[in-house]
Amino acid sequence: AVLRERLDVPEEVEKHIRKWKRTHTAGIPVPLKIEFDNDLSPDVTIIDIFATDQPGLLFKITRALSEEGLTIHRASISTEANRVIDSFDVQDSRGKKVTKTAKLRSVRARLVQTLG
Repeated sequence: AVLRERLDVPEEVEKHIRKWKRTHTAGIPVPLKIEFDNDLSPDVTIIDIFATDQPGLLFKITRALSEEGLTIHRASISTEANRVIDSFDVQDSRGKKVTKTAKLRSVRARLVQTLG
């Protein structure tokens, strides 16, 4: 249905989020933290995201990265209680690491807006 464009994924995710908000119990809030690393890999920029878990979080993150023109090559997803530590290996639209300060700021701002 998604591939045939008969299903609106963002709409379905929002339905899911609304459904689970009713049962989602609040824990100790985790401050949103976003870190970029261009030293660990010669080919990709690593983005680490520390946040409070919530329904639809992974969808929100991956959509924000995609809207910023980034390609995700690998993701490591970790959830412990209500805290997530998600790591994404990304490249820009040219298949390169994200090294321009302005672009890194733009990615951070989009993630903060999306997750904040």
